[in-house]
Amino acid sequence: MNYVDDELNWTNDDNKKFYLNMPKCFFDKNVEQSGLHMGDDVDLIMSYIKSAKSILDVGSGYGRVLKHLLNRNYRDKLYSIERNQKMCAYLRKHFSKRANIIEQDIKIFTPKIKFDVILLMWASFCEFSCKEQFPLLKRLVSMVDIDCGQIFVDSITLLCQPENSRKIGRQTQIIETPYGNDLCYIPSLKQMTLYAARIGLNMESFNYNLCSGTERIVYRLFK
Repeated sequence: MNYVDDELNWTNDDNKKFYLNMPKCFFDKNVEQSGLHMGDDVDLIMSYIKSAKSILDVGSGYGRVLKHLLNRNYRDKLYSIERNQKMCAYLRKHFSKRANIIEQDIKIFTPKIKFDVILLMWASFCEFSCKEQFPLLKRLVSMVDIDCGQIFVDSITLLCQPENSRKIGRQTQIIETPYGNDLCYIPSLKQMTLYAARIGLNMESFNYNLCSGTERIVYRLFK
C-alpha cells in the first residue's frame, strides 16, 4: 500500500486532461530532451522481440515506439492501443498501413487474440497509481500467449526526478506543465519482483542510460 497515493486518491484517469491538452510539439520536445528520440529503449529489447509474430504497443501516443520498431525492420503483426482520440487520428494517418490502430483504454480492452509481446515503454506504466499497477499487469498477462508471451515495462528509477516535477513521498511524482499535471508512481525493483511472482512469471531487469544522462530500467516478464 502507498499512503501518499491513498491520500491523493489519484488514478490513471487523472492524467487524461494532460494528454488531451498537450500539443505534439510539446511531446516531441520532451522526447528529445529525455534522450528517447534515438530509440535506445527499443534497441535494448530488440533481440528479445524481433522474432515475435505479434506486438502490442500500449499507449502509443504519437507513435515513437512504432516508428523505432519499423525503422529496425520489424515485419510481423503490429498493434497499437491508444485512448486519446487526437493521438489515434495521428496514428491512423501515419501508421495504419503497418499497424492495427485500436482506440481504446487498456484498462477495459478485451482482445480477441493473444499477443506474443506487449510493450509499455516511456514509463507509461508509472502513470498508473500504486493500486492500479498490479491489476493492470494481471490484465496484460491474460492478453499474451501463455507459452511464449513477454511483457516489457519501462520505468524511470527511484533516484530520477524529471524536469518540472516534484516528489510527493518517495515514489509518487507530479510533473507540472502548462497543459496540466502528469501524476506518476515509480515502482521499486522489489515491488516489480513481487508483482511478477504473484502472477506466476519470471522477471529480469535491465538498467540503461540515455544520451541525456537519465538512468532508466526495463523489466522483462515472461514464463
